[in-house]
Amino acid sequence: MGHLFPQAFISKKEGTDFKERQIKISVYLIPSEMIDRYIHIYKTCEYLENAFQKIYEPYEHFIFHEMLGFEIYVPILFLKFDFDEIILDHNTALKKMDELFQLSRASIGSYDEGVHKRVLSAATHALVLSGWEVKNQDEWTLSNLFGEISVYPINLIDKFFAALRIVTGHYTGYAQIIIKPKDWAHDYKADLEPIHGTSIKAYPDWFGRDYWNNKNIPELDKIIAEKVGKIYSGLLNAEENSVDLAAKRLNLCFLRNDEQDTILDATIGLETLLSDDNRQEMTHKLAMRIGALAKLSYFPSKSPCQVFQDIKDIYSYRSAIVRGSTKAVKKREIISVTNEHTPASSMAVEYLRFTLNTLIKNAKYRDPKKIDEDLLLGNIEDGEKCNCSELEKDIEGLVSIK
Repeated sequence: MGHLFPQAFISKKEGTDFKERQIKISVYLIPSEMIDRYIHIYKTCEYLENAFQKIYEPYEHFIFHEMLGFEIYVPILFLKFDFDEIILDHNTALKKMDELFQLSRASIGSYDEGVHKRVLSAATHALVLSGWEVKNQDEWTLSNLFGEISVYPINLIDKFFAALRIVTGHYTGYAQIIIKPKDWAHDYKADLEPIHGTSIKAYPDWFGRDYWNNKNIPELDKIIAEKVGKIYSGLLNAEENSVDLAAKRLNLCFLRNDEQDTILDATIGLETLLSDDNRQEMTHKLAMRIGALAKLSYFPSKSPCQVFQDIKDIYSYRSAIVRGSTKAVKKREIISVTNEHTPASSMAVEYLRFTLNTLIKNAKYRDPKKIDEDLLLGNIEDGEKCNCSELEKDIEGLVSIK
């Protein structure tokens, strides 16, 4: 069970005027909201006790329950889904937001984040985290609490989006976090759902530049969603801090406006996963280790030797950026043997996705030395050398490099 608790809030004046205002709201506003909701839902002014009870009881629960349960909804931007709902684990799901929920969330936002309204609405499904609760407070304290980004499980949410990016490589994000009460309410607005929350700008800036007119929004099916769920579970269960840090760098890669920032984030993520205490010949070691992982887990249309050379080229561009070299522009694209031009920053992100995916599925290789021992030095002992002469040479000299 997850918990939310207040961090810091503006203190309320506990004088007579404030208490009188509380009494007036309790006496006049609450009954008014319940009656208004009753009329909107049942389309009648005739009093039916069983029908009114369904509106009254959530208010009663809010007044008397010590803990208030709820679900957290995080609308997923600019992705389509070919299903209404899929359960990822016992407290995580992807669900389609119905029309009433969409209307209800339209007014939830924050004055500080500057989230574009059209971006905010560009979601059909949400990540749903269940099993959460909050200690019952008065209405004003709860309203402040739900408006504070710091009280939400951002780390869990970001891990899900990292998993989504690892599996799909699609550009997405979120702009809102929503609380959906479970059997309680402290206010009503007509027939809308009594939800709460806030907005947050966790998406690329260019989403706000007419991206909602894009006709080619990617679509996820159930098979892909299940793969995302497995990677998400792997991220949650990974004990190594390096996996968590690399996933955060991957998320940053998808939010950056500048490709130089992107390649720095991507290479930092790779180094977090595959470097060791000895910084000597780091580029060579990373290239060898990622090349070795490509033999363990297939990298699309790339041989281990090609992977090895790509990493060398990526780091050549990175090095030129860090040094402020005027030659950096000449290194920003990697040209394949078939004369295909790919930005080094994009390729670096793909290799970070690949490496995270491989290491989440193969936990023992999160220790870079195991890659050396099993996949590199093991090849020499078994006589399974790669045909790439440069990679062969570096493998044979690995013991001295270590």
